[in-house]
Amino acid sequence: MGKTDDIRTTTGDTTSSVGSSVSDTASSMGSSVTDTASSVGEAASDLPHKARRQTEGNPLAAGLIALGAGWLLGSLIPVSEKEKQAAVAVKDKAQPLMDEAKSAATEAAQSLKEPAQEAAQSVAETARSATETVVDEGRSTTEDVRGQAQDSAHTVRSEATST
Repeated sequence: MGKTDDIRTTTGDTTSSVGSSVSDTASSMGSSVTDTASSVGEAASDLPHKARRQTEGNPLAAGLIALGAGWLLGSLIPVSEKEKQAAVAVKDKAQPLMDEAKSAATEAAQSLKEPAQEAAQSVAETARSATETVVDEGRSTTEDVRGQAQDSAHTVRSEATST
């Protein structure tokens, strides 16, 4: 029976050791969680003071922070039935304005279409006229050069025969 007693003692010591280790770990984790929660709580309570210090003398930053906070709070609140009804009513009332704006845009596009076409025709006509002018001047210059070349050739022949 000596071996059984040794096993019981060893098992009891191991169980006691494991239990103590688990207890220490749990205690450590509990302390860590408490410390972390405390740190988060302190950071959250210090947040307004930090924001105030960082935005002093900078109204744009203060406005952006306020806007962000308002947006965040607004997104957390569920939409009520009255708000849904109001949104539908606004949409219904805005529809005639949207239709009118669309109609005005279409009319503006139509009224600008004709002047744009006229301008395009004018540019094309100017380009054709310029092309004709360049071609005419090119022909005239070619004829002038041909005439001068013939005169020069005649002059050279005359001088060659006279010598």
